[in-house]
Amino acid sequence: MDKGQRVQGLGFRRTACTTAAGSDGGWLDASVAEDRGRPIEALADIVPAGGTSLLNAFDAIGRLPEKPDNIILLTDGLPTMGAKPPRAYKVSPKTRYSLFRKAVATLPSGVPVTAILLPMAGSSTHLPLPPTSPAQISLDAAPSTPL
Repeated sequence: MDKGQRVQGLGFRRTACTTAAGSDGGWLDASVAEDRGRPIEALADIVPAGGTSLLNAFDAIGRLPEKPDNIILLTDGLPTMGAKPPRAYKVSPKTRYSLFRKAVATLPSGVPVTAILLPMAGSSTHLPLPPTSPAQISLDAAPSTPL
């Protein structure tokens, strides 16, 4: 990586936090192999549990010292909560789609997002899909927020 390029990792469940211990929420020097690898290595310690708030993750991105030039999102599906945990134990696909749309609307303007969907152990493959496919979601997201 070129000198001057920076990297940071954010893990999220109900809340979001930087994954690289000792980074104090700031950017790491991507030209230093050890710094570049720290956020990725820390991902191994994140265990899926409870709800997931994409809204809180995108809010944490917005609080970084400087806006990122790219976001790589690793997820196992649509979010299950907004800023706070839901009252019900189960969240409908329609509600999850709505939570996703609200989170997308909070993304920093002009920052591209690459989403990588990982399989979730035990997930059903026949859940009803929202009325719009993920490809269409990115196209009709908030006008100032490209995905």
